[in-house]
Amino acid sequence: MTTRKPNAAATAAHERLFPGHVSTLAVTDPELIEYFDNFAFDAVLQHTGEVDERTRLMTQLAAMIAVGAVAEYRVMLGAALTVGVTPVEAKEIVYQAVP
Repeated sequence: MTTRKPNAAATAAHERLFPGHVSTLAVTDPELIEYFDNFAFDAVLQHTGEVDERTRLMTQLAAMIAVGAVAEYRVMLGAALTVGVTPVEAKEIVYQAVP
């Protein structure tokens, strides 16, 4: 069986957002993680234009609130805090989503 891993760009982006985290799916379903990480952490990022990482993650947090993605919000909140979104900014995103 061939070992499947995300490409270098996806691996670097994942490490930047989730330092040291290894998904349990990377062990049990490496093919899924290869596809997912290559899409979410490489292909999608190629289409973000001039939006910096902090702003992109704040936008993603707002979008996750809008669609009710609570579990995903929790995961991405950690990533956002890792790249410099402040707790006050994260709280303000929630406040603005309430109305």
